[in-house]
Formats: sequence, C-alpha cells, structure tokens
Amino acid sequence: MSLPANETPRQPAGTPDAATRQRMRAIDTLLADRGQLFQALFMSAPIAKALVDLDGHVLVANPVMCALTGRSADELSGRHVDLAGPPRRPPGRRPGDRAGAR
Repeated sequence: MSLPANETPRQPAGTPDAATRQRMRAIDTLLADRGQLFQALFMSAPIAKALVDLDGHVLVANPVMCALTGRSADELSGRHVDLAGPPRRPPGRRPGDRAGAR
C-alpha cells in the first residue's frame, strides 16, 4: 500500500526522528568531550584534588593528592577522606617543629 504524495510516513510511537537522533548524537559528543576535558584538568591540577562519594570515600585522587599524602592512587581509592591524610606526627613533635631543629 502506498501513501498519497502529500503524506509522509509516520514514525512508530517512541521512535526519534532524524533531527532528534542528530541532536542526541551531538549531545553525546559534547558530553564525551567535556568528560575528557574534566579528566585532563583534574589530573593536571597544581593542587591536591580528590573525588569522593557521598559517604566520604575517595573514588579518584590526582597525582598532587598522592604526593601530598604519600600514598598511591590505588591506596587512596576506597579510603575515607579522614584516613587519606599524611601519617600523624611522632609523639612529642609540635606542629611548628622542623625536622632536625633543636
């Protein structure tokens, strides 16, 4: 059965048309580009950064955070942010004391 010349075929309900599919592809590309940009900025930031979940557990840490804490990214992953910091000072040392100072 053919359609009259002045009618266009209808899409089944819920099927996006060509323009909608094109917009969806453009949005996917934009989101992927922004995700890559975010990752590049996060990993190259000159300050310590970490992404944590709602419970305060580290998901990802950048290299500066790893250097600051003395732990690898794998060691930080899954730790609670309260436990991610550098090791505690030895007993008897005060915050202003320098190593080797008398």
